[in-house]
Amino acid sequence: MFTIYTKPECIYCQKAKDLFKYKGVTYKELVVEKDISSEEYRDIIPGFTTVPGIWYQGVFIGGYNELQSFLPN
Repeated sequence: MFTIYTKPECIYCQKAKDLFKYKGVTYKELVVEKDISSEEYRDIIPGFTTVPGIWYQGVFIGGYNELQSFLPN
């Protein structure tokens, strides 16, 4: 299962969600500053302060570019 941390109006967050939809992949979305605070987000992924932040089965894989490489063609 994928978990994606997003923010409203984030272009790459929307691209990641569109890619999940295109590939038929289910995911859980958590919106920073709605579902989780910015401080909590920074604590979850030390050194990674941008969104989207994408996890797969508890392992951090990165942002949108890494997701493109991670998902099968």
